[in-house]
Amino acid sequence: MSRTRSILLASSGNSPAWNVRKRAAPNTGANRSKSRRKVAVQHGKVSRARRDYQHKQALQLVRDNQAVYVEDLNIAGLVRNRKLAQAIHDAGWAQFVGLIEEKAKRYGRTVAKVSRWLPSSKTCADCGHVISAMPLRIREWACPECMVTHDRDYNAARNILAAGRAERLNASGARVSPPSQEALGVEAGGPIRGTAALESPACESGSTSSGEYHVTGAQPRRATPRGAG
Repeated sequence: MSRTRSILLASSGNSPAWNVRKRAAPNTGANRSKSRRKVAVQHGKVSRARRDYQHKQALQLVRDNQAVYVEDLNIAGLVRNRKLAQAIHDAGWAQFVGLIEEKAKRYGRTVAKVSRWLPSSKTCADCGHVISAMPLRIREWACPECMVTHDRDYNAARNILAAGRAERLNASGARVSPPSQEALGVEAGGPIRGTAALESPACESGSTSSGEYHVTGAQPRRATPRGAG
């Protein structure tokens, strides 16, 4: 038995824990306020250091690139994992993306978000093969199709870049459908220009101006030009 415990037991017949609480009771409020201030000071230092680092990284990204593509992650869903919640909150992803958008607007850069449903980590950036499952503990993996070894984060970055460029191209007016051309189908009452013949049941046809077909049913007939004999 320690000397302090022996003294406490000899001084009173109560338990040592009770004596410790009784002696510490008058200073509990002051000590708690001191500890709270110390913790607040340390949290402030960490927050300022994180903000300073994010400002510098965001500025470097915006200055060195004309376009920045980020993944639209579901932060609210990710923090439900108790093992990763603290690390995710400490990273400050939302604040970092906000700084990038702010600086990109100032310097005339483009920031685009890629869909959160894109399997960026599970997709091979070389051949496009998608793996069914990949736990977080796997940081390097080999594609079973092309046998290329990938770093998980670098491979995801390549897929996000490709997806972001595709989305930006579509948003800029790229052709995503077959080229438009003059329709040659049968439409009741509509003129059909050209010399193509249509095969359909016989029907009456109305007169039109020279060089046009006018279909009232389906069978086209060459209209007689006005003034012709």
